[in-house]
Amino acid sequence: MLANTQSWGCVFNSFQDLEGDYLDHLKTRMGHNRVYAVGPLSLIHAGAGNLDRANLNTDSGADVMAWLDGCPDGSVLYVCFGSQKLLNSQQMEALANGPGLERGQIRVGSGKRARPKR
Repeated sequence: MLANTQSWGCVFNSFQDLEGDYLDHLKTRMGHNRVYAVGPLSLIHAGAGNLDRANLNTDSGADVMAWLDGCPDGSVLYVCFGSQKLLNSQQMEALANGPGLERGQIRVGSGKRARPKR
């Protein structure tokens, strides 16, 4: 965070309606308004000749929405590391087993990109 606070500004692949409170917090913390949400941006088709390369599962969106619809309002934690950081199995397990998550205090849905077909 220290390096970010010393930056001239920050650009995030997100959008105001999703993370407005966080972006406002950063503006306050950094002492200026040069915090920009320019997303959502997707490189999913960059260099890919077809959707198969992106390993898209067209059913997954409906499954996720059905799961979310079954959860009480305000009971789901959304965490996104984006496509720039890949967590290994040990890191994902540590995240899922963190304080409160596996004790039923917080509902956690996770997604993981499939390995590319070779």
